[in-house]
This record gives sequence, C-alpha cells and structure tokens, in this order.
Amino acid sequence: MPRISQAQSQSIRGIWTWHQEGRSADEIVGLLAAQRVRVSRYQIEQILLACTEQAEKHRAVAPEEQVDLLGFIPKMQPKYQPPLHLLPLVQKLEAALHGPVRAVIHAPPRHGKTETLLAAFAYWLQKRPDLVIGYATYGQHLSYSKSRKARELVERTGISLQGDANRLGEWRTEQEGGLLATSSDGPLTGHGVNIMVIDDPIKTRAEAESRTIRESLWDWFSSVAMTRVEPGGSVFIAMTRWHEQDLAGRLLREQGKHTASCKNPMCPGCGPMPEDGYEEIRLPAISDDGVALWAERWSLPALELRRKEVGEFTWCSLYQGLPRPRGGKVFEDVYFYDAPPSTGFTVVIGVDLAYTEKTTSDWSVAVALARVGSGQTAVFYVLEVLRRQLPAPKFAEDLRKMRARHYNCRIVSIYYGTETGTIDFMRTYRPPAEEGKAQVTTGLPIVGIKKTGDKLVRSQSTAAAWNNGRILVPHPGTHAWVDPFVEVICDFTGVKDLCDDDVDALVSAFEGAGGSAAVMTEEEARMLGQALAGANNTLQRVEGLLPEATSTKRPGEAPLLALGSGEVEDVEGWCSIE
Repeated sequence: MPRISQAQSQSIRGIWTWHQEGRSADEIVGLLAAQRVRVSRYQIEQILLACTEQAEKHRAVAPEEQVDLLGFIPKMQPKYQPPLHLLPLVQKLEAALHGPVRAVIHAPPRHGKTETLLAAFAYWLQKRPDLVIGYATYGQHLSYSKSRKARELVERTGISLQGDANRLGEWRTEQEGGLLATSSDGPLTGHGVNIMVIDDPIKTRAEAESRTIRESLWDWFSSVAMTRVEPGGSVFIAMTRWHEQDLAGRLLREQGKHTASCKNPMCPGCGPMPEDGYEEIRLPAISDDGVALWAERWSLPALELRRKEVGEFTWCSLYQGLPRPRGGKVFEDVYFYDAPPSTGFTVVIGVDLAYTEKTTSDWSVAVALARVGSGQTAVFYVLEVLRRQLPAPKFAEDLRKMRARHYNCRIVSIYYGTETGTIDFMRTYRPPAEEGKAQVTTGLPIVGIKKTGDKLVRSQSTAAAWNNGRILVPHPGTHAWVDPFVEVICDFTGVKDLCDDDVDALVSAFEGAGGSAAVMTEEEARMLGQALAGANNTLQRVEGLLPEATSTKRPGEAPLLALGSGEVEDVEGWCSIE
C-alpha cells in the first residue's frame, strides 16, 4: 500500500469526519470544491470504503477489548502464546503507562524477551498514540530491523502513521507519538522520549570485558539516552549480565531501588521515594528451586545440556543473569584416558610463543591434541605437551621435532596483537646448516587464528569441553609433562595468573581442531574459516614450504570444519589417521 503525504492524510481525516456527521458523498464533494479541491463522487466512495475497513481493523484490537498485554500479544502475533513465564516483565511494561518505571531486566536467550518488548511498543501506542518511545541496541542495522517489526505491529493495530513513516530511524503516529531507533552509541539529538528501552547494548563478552567499552556505554547512557527522557518517563534496560561492572550492574549499585526488603536505609543510589531507583527483574533459565523458566519450550534436560555446551562461566551470565566474578576456577575436574586413539583421529598442535629468554619471561608451550569424532560429541586427547622457557627461534627446533612425531601435522596459534610477527618469523625461519646434516629449507607451517578478548574470554569454549569430560589427559605420572600441565590448567582464573601459557596453547589446539564449532555463532565460524583459508594461502606462497605435506583427506572422510553458514573449509595438511 503506497504511503500518503501528511496533507493527504489531513484531507482524508476531514472526509471521514464529514461522513461520521452524516454527510453524503455528494455533499462531501461540494464541501471539498468550496476548498478548491477537485474530487469525484467515486473517489470519495473509495476513500470512505478504505476508511471503513481501517476502522474495522482498528476495532479488532480496540483498547477496551484488551485487558492486558498478555492478551494483546497473541492477538497481534497468533504464533505466540501469552508469555506467562515473563509475567514480572509484562507487569512492569504495563505499569509504564501509569507512572515512571526504572527496571533492569535479564531473561535467557530464545525466551521471547525481545518479542515481548516489541509487542509492548504497539500496546503502548494503541493506548497512548502520543507516546514517544526510544529504542537502542548494539548495532544500527539490528536497531532498524527491530524498528521495522515494531512498526508492522503498530500498523496491525490500525493506528495511523504519518506519511514519512517508512523511515526506520524515526516514525510517527498522527498524534506525534512513535519510535526513535538508534544504536547504543548513536544519537538521539533533539528528541524527547517518554519511554526509553535499551535492549542488549553489548554484543559479546569480549566487548563487556573491555573497560573502555563499558565506560563508553555509561557515558552514552548518561549523556545521550537519559538526557532525552521526559519528566515522569520510564527506562527499561534488558541485557545479558556479562560483567559485574556493566551498565546494569552499575545502575543497580549506584541507583538501585530501595525496596521494603532492603535492611540498609543508606544503601547506594536509593532515592527518597521507591520509584526513583532501578529495580532488577531477573528471570533465570533455571530457578534456585531447579524449575525451568519456560518448560514448555526449554525443558530442564535441554537446559542442562546447554549448560554443559557453553560452560559454567557463560551459563551464569547468559542464562542465569549472574555475572560470575573473575578469580574463580575456569577449568575444573580432570578427565584421564588409559590409551590414546590408534585410528580415526585428527591431530593438530597448538602453540603459545614466548619472546625473550629472561627467567621471568613466559614459557613457549606446544600442545598436541587428537580429535576423535565431530560436533558436540567429539573427544580430544592431549598427546604431548612441550614446555620450554626459550625464545621462539630456539623453540622452533624442538617444535619441528615434535611435529615430526605427530605425522607432520598442522600447527595453530591464536593471536590478537604482536604475536603475528613471531608467527611470520616461525613460518620462514630456517635453522643454520649443521655439518653432516641436510639443510632445512622450510619454515614451520603455523596457522594464525585471530581472536578478540583476553585469555579468560578466549578460553570459554575450551573450558566447557574440558569440564564436560571431552578433553582427556594421560594419567598422572605417565609422562613428565602431565602434572605441570594439569596444574597450570586447573589453577587458571583469568586474573593475573603467574603462568597461563599452557592455557593459550590448549585453546589454540582446540580451536584449530574445530572443537568450538559446535557452539560457535555462524559469524564466528565464518571468520574462523576465513582465517584458516587465508593462513593456508600464505603458507603456500612461502618457497619450498611443506614439500612432504599434502592433503591426507581420504575419500569419504569428513572435512575438518562444518561451518555454521553451511560452507565447508577443507584446509590442506591436516593430519587424519584412519
């Protein structure tokens, strides 16, 4: 249906008003002619017919027929049931029509939180078409996508929008209400809002772990979002609790609501009246009593399985709304194997390289990891760990020998900064010739995979597999390296650890072997595939590199990575033993 201009909209409203006053089509033609508007009787009849259909549509969801938001949602979106599991959130959304609300909300992913918020926009505007709603999320594209869906819901109620309502950044009702959509670092200049909704302002844990990004978000919230909220306005913040010092945590700490259950009359942030502070609405996937929040869709066994897949750290933040403080153990129980696999495995070596030879420098560590199976059922065997307090060039010879012991398999190193120089050096480094021995003419085939975030963030997928018993090590005493390796892994907290190089090497091996593919997002899997392909192309350009190594992939053998996008990245040189 084509959009109409504001002038046309005003003319149509006038025609409809005359019709409701009992004027005939011929009389309306005459009235318009007196205003120098030429229109035929047929056109008037068509306009009245369209207005009548619109009025019937509006009456289908008339405010007096809607008792509450719970009943409104399935009527507007028939595929959705009333979100009874989100009742505390729904009640606060309804309350925003009657007075100021300050709420910090957490609900697990895929539990209908955002859909409920968008339905509330239409509910609010149907009741109060003069309300202006502000909406912000972590990206402009996503914000516009949600704005489009909200606008469709509003139009479905029969509310008339202004002629330029096709804009996603701002659309208005005829009563000057509507929606302003932006990103969590975008502008709201010149606009006032009655209700501000901030939905997932942080995209990933890596961003939440950045103090700079957290401070930037706080500045945006304080200087942009809150300065646009009208007196008596409401603010809703729905977000994953990645970090104790995130926006939600800071608001609850500094401007938290003083409730009747609070025993401290001087608690931080409490205003003189209850509505002055932010109230937390935390809806955990599994309650303290062991009950699933939305058992009809997410049963308790399904949630427990997801808990194992993502690891305890991510589970607490993403599903329980409890940012787990740094300093706790990341890798917990150790699982052992009696004998390594003899067939049907793929080997990759993960490395973490040191830069100096000083006593206080980091260790250079390499972990050989064998993978059996694929996806979430794959099992990984730590075959060997090489630990040397040597600079990369000296470590290269030991690493070359280790690689030979493991079928000349590929070597993987995760990097995020200056490590690229060391990786490039190792790719092209050739040791000096030794008398009586053949000259080594190739470097080490190291694949660099770029990952964001610090060690704690990067270790989450690996820790989830370790804690779920999918990464196995030999029994203590079997090899000299087992006890030191297990000690470093199990002592890792992510907070100023004195030794954590074994963790980086293990994570590199696990990521390189496709261990995290089962829990990656499509975007992460695509980026990993590009990194592997790009590194492989670089290696192929190095003169004489890997003359003995060709693809050992046999007919019918599964490729290394099944990417989320449906593509398969088959990288030459991975060692698979049948």
